[in-house]
Amino acid sequence: PPEGRGAGDPGHRRGHSMTATRLLTGQEVACLVGGWGVDEISMAPHVLTRDADLIYRWTTPTTSGTQPDGRAFHSATAVGQACLLVYGGLGQGCCRTDVALLDLNSMAWSAPVLLGTPRCVGGRAGHGAAFFP
Repeated sequence: PPEGRGAGDPGHRRGHSMTATRLLTGQEVACLVGGWGVDEISMAPHVLTRDADLIYRWTTPTTSGTQPDGRAFHSATAVGQACLLVYGGLGQGCCRTDVALLDLNSMAWSAPVLLGTPRCVGGRAGHGAAFFP
């Protein structure tokens, strides 16, 4: 691959999210998830890092846990110590209502247990989200 792009280059996408955060090691990263590519919709993360020579590189790390179903026009919000909270989006023929967490330190997906009554009933797509600790 061309220098600065890396083997994990996500290619052309639409409806994806890209979220910047800092890992426990102190390294700053940006993680792209979801969106439609040329012929697929996937939640496989693409991580952009910058090395000591100020060259940016894409990687596609292997994840553990159950990866959520593919989606586009979702939100992905940085919470805690480098975790992405993914909510909603358009899936295969439906507006999604589920939530997934991706721990960027361990690259592990999980599905949190949600308690209480949601203030917004039904799925969401094309929305925004922010986290204030």
